Amino acid sequence: MKLFLVIVFSMITFGMQAQDKIVGDYYNYFGSELKLKPDSTFEYKWRLEQSSSWTKGTWKAKSDTIFLKMVPVYDTVWVSATAVRLYLSLNERGEKVAEKEQSLRPGITEGQNQHPIPEKLYLQGTRLYGIERNGSLQKTKVQGYRTERKFDPWYMRVEGK
Repeated sequence: MKLFLVIVFSMITFGMQAQDKIVGDYYNYFGSELKLKPDSTFEYKWRLEQSSSWTKGTWKAKSDTIFLKMVPVYDTVWVSATAVRLYLSLNERGEKVAEKEQSLRPGITEGQNQHPIPEKLYLQGTRLYGIERNGSLQKTKVQGYRTERKFDPWYMRVEGK
């Protein structure tokens, strides 16, 4: 029985240490910020000039690969007395909105998941790398916006937070 308890306690401790290695705030040179929280939720924000996007969801880790899953927040739009439609919310809490109000909302320059989250990332040290469809890590520098300069595509952990 004692051996069983030692093994269970060791597994729990190891799992918590692995999660501590992942939890934190990350950013990249293309306006993205990713906050991985200890309760296995995340917040993703992207900003570039007058455009912005946000996404919330859950994450899970298998070894050094992190999987992100969006949890959408919807607005309920009344199109008649008995019919409703759901739209991705522009803010972080769902609202009841009249159809006329929905048509007056801003275009695609802001809102939820306008700049989609990566579905999976690979943790190596303090960096999170995107994973290509063929399974390779995104390590090739990418040209920046309105510049000829190329930047690293990965997320870097913000130390001290």
